[in-house]
Amino acid sequence: MNQVNLARWAIRYQKNASNPSDTYWLWPGKYVKMDYIDDCMTWKYLDSVNEPDMNKVASALLWEEPRDIQTLVLRFKPVDGFLPDPKEIQVCAKHSHTLWEDCRRWKFDTSPHYFSLEKTETDPDGLTLYYSSPIDQMCKIYVVYNGEEEIRPEIEAYGSAIWANTITADLEWTSPKAEEGELRIQNGEILSVEPVE
Repeated sequence: MNQVNLARWAIRYQKNASNPSDTYWLWPGKYVKMDYIDDCMTWKYLDSVNEPDMNKVASALLWEEPRDIQTLVLRFKPVDGFLPDPKEIQVCAKHSHTLWEDCRRWKFDTSPHYFSLEKTETDPDGLTLYYSSPIDQMCKIYVVYNGEEEIRPEIEAYGSAIWANTITADLEWTSPKAEEGELRIQNGEILSVEPVE
């Protein structure tokens, strides 16, 4: 199966950086729970528990819909000779179906699920850590660092998506400054761009 790096389409959070407003939903603080009171279905907001501590989350990924992430790769380049201790790093995910939720529907459990460290590689270019996912689908992944230094890992999140179809599209630019534009695609890859006569 051809796994795809889905981190490219995630909303990225980095500690001590200017982050997109959507990263607020990494820590919504509340979740909605259904209950029965006098045989009537009711919904109420409760405080989330067991969230990763915001002060210890170095980086995070957030998707608008669930992703089937199977393998997570963290790459660190030496900064002034420093590389983090893998024992100080934890990776966890929230089992939610949307970025706005903090738990899986009907489960009402906001506890994070922790990835397992499968392999560590160190070479002159830096440190690479390979993790396996504990759950099938997720919208939020957190890289927790218990050290004092600031770390900025490169994150790759591989899922089971298969690109089996190739689509050809003709686009017409109407702006006089089209040469300054940029093409982007969601959940896919641009293979080539050619002018149409």
